[in-house]
Amino acid sequence: MRYDGSTSIYEPLAKMYKCSPKYTDKLRPIVEKAQIELGLSKTAKHTPELRMAIYKHIKEQFKGQESADSPFKLVNFSIKLPDRRTTISLERYYTDALQSKFKLKNNVEIRQWIEAAIADNIDSDQPITRQVKCLIVKSLL
Repeated sequence: MRYDGSTSIYEPLAKMYKCSPKYTDKLRPIVEKAQIELGLSKTAKHTPELRMAIYKHIKEQFKGQESADSPFKLVNFSIKLPDRRTTISLERYYTDALQSKFKLKNNVEIRQWIEAAIADNIDSDQPITRQVKCLIVKSLL
């Protein structure tokens, strides 16, 4: 995609990361990280030239990564509940956050952490994946 900086930066980033441009709360950290790496303030007015510089910086970083390294890639976990076994899918940024905060080394340790976290906190009226995501976010605060 050709981007000239005259429109929102979220549209080309969404295509790059294969997600919806409406996920600005997920794309914003990527833009803010690029601003910091470029030495720009978060409050700087986003002129077309500035948006182009940010986009080029993010695109260069993305080039070095495989699409499998996308923070929006789903990671599946087969977890054991008291009454059954089920599968949940979490975006990679959830697993990265758990690994960073709790020094978990692999998906087996992440699965064990999830099973321990939900052991006493299961609400049968709510989707299990939503409950796990909420528990992860609460544990990070």
